[in-house]
Amino acid sequence: MFGGYSYLRLAQQTDPPFNTANLNGWNASIKLNVTQTFGLVADFSGHYEQGCAICVPLRPGDQHTFLAGAEFKLLHRGRFTVNLRALAGIMRQSNLFLPYLGLQFAYGGANLFAASLGGSVDYRISDRFSYRVIQPELLTTVSNAGGTLRAYPNAQVSTGLVFSFGKL
Repeated sequence: MFGGYSYLRLAQQTDPPFNTANLNGWNASIKLNVTQTFGLVADFSGHYEQGCAICVPLRPGDQHTFLAGAEFKLLHRGRFTVNLRALAGIMRQSNLFLPYLGLQFAYGGANLFAASLGGSVDYRISDRFSYRVIQPELLTTVSNAGGTLRAYPNAQVSTGLVFSFGKL
């Protein structure tokens, strides 16, 4: 089980329309180890827009992801473990705000298909606890704006604590 801080760099999007954004938040996941090198992962995250004095055309608001997929242990040396993972699910964009004449008007929200490819480097502190040094991911979201599929590549980086219930 993992929980910690997460940073999300959103790419400029056309639907809903907003410029690039830097969001801070949290990331949590739980993994069921099927074998010593393969596991099934459920991953959840929340990233929040911190406010913007001049954001045109739209502020991105809150982003929540709900992803599931597979994780593979690539390397285990001493106290370090390197994992690779591929996940898919949805990203919920909510509380989008449209600045107009200095006022903020709600724009609504959107559910987008999301896919993530990334990995992690963990440093084992004890039998039960590890520190996730870094978990970089390419988080791609897909929008169907006006009947046209558009993919947006976003970068997500997380760090935090890993708790293990036991060994296989």
